[in-house]
Amino acid sequence: VQDDAGQVWHGRNLDFGLFPAFDFKHLEWTMTEALRPLVTNVDVQKGGKTLYKSTSYAGFAGVITGLKKGGFSISVDSRFDNKFDIGLIKWLLGDHKYQELTFTVRKTFEDPSITNYDQAFNFLNTTTMIGPSYIIIGGMNSGEGAVITKEQVTIDVMSLADEIQKGSFFVLETNYDNWKPAPFFDDRRNPAKECLNQLTAKGINGFTGLYNVLSAKPNLNKLTTYTTLMNVKTGAFEAYRQHCEGICSFW
Repeated sequence: VQDDAGQVWHGRNLDFGLFPAFDFKHLEWTMTEALRPLVTNVDVQKGGKTLYKSTSYAGFAGVITGLKKGGFSISVDSRFDNKFDIGLIKWLLGDHKYQELTFTVRKTFEDPSITNYDQAFNFLNTTTMIGPSYIIIGGMNSGEGAVITKEQVTIDVMSLADEIQKGSFFVLETNYDNWKPAPFFDDRRNPAKECLNQLTAKGINGFTGLYNVLSAKPNLNKLTTYTTLMNVKTGAFEAYRQHCEGICSFW
């Protein structure tokens, strides 16, 4: 989102753990329950200086959420298609021209030649991935933000600058292609849009407004493991383990 002062704020929920098992006693997804205690913030350093910050699960080597102060922020979301993991199968059979998503994001943060939003966007936009994904990227300057939709190659880019030209102040991704209606059984998009439009750019109020939107049901649900909030310009980076209490959507 971009506030009325032109600052860009990046927030995300990480929902994960759908199947293979459900804990009927506690009405929780078993994998989600196991992942929440493993949520950790990582300060990745080289020579005693921070390269970037990341929210991850202990032991996970890729990057799914990260911030490089003064450079860019990135989060990734799952995307589902009907290709039946053909890219992964090809990779396992020896065709390594395709790249794994979370290690590509890690490379983006660690490559010394990638220091700003444009360089990070161009690298991620042109890299061919093993499988489908959504890559959400933010910058430190007004209008720097985008949702990159990929099969293996990029098939769509929704940019913050374009949305601002249309009168909006945000880009939003909830695991479904933005040019198609959200499915009735998992519509987190429209409630989030309604919350943001009620909030307005003036009401963002730093991390507070974003956190409230991401903590509102159904964007907070039984699969939510954490919320991360990032500001590239200031380097502010906060993450919270999340748990949906009471009556909640199962996804």
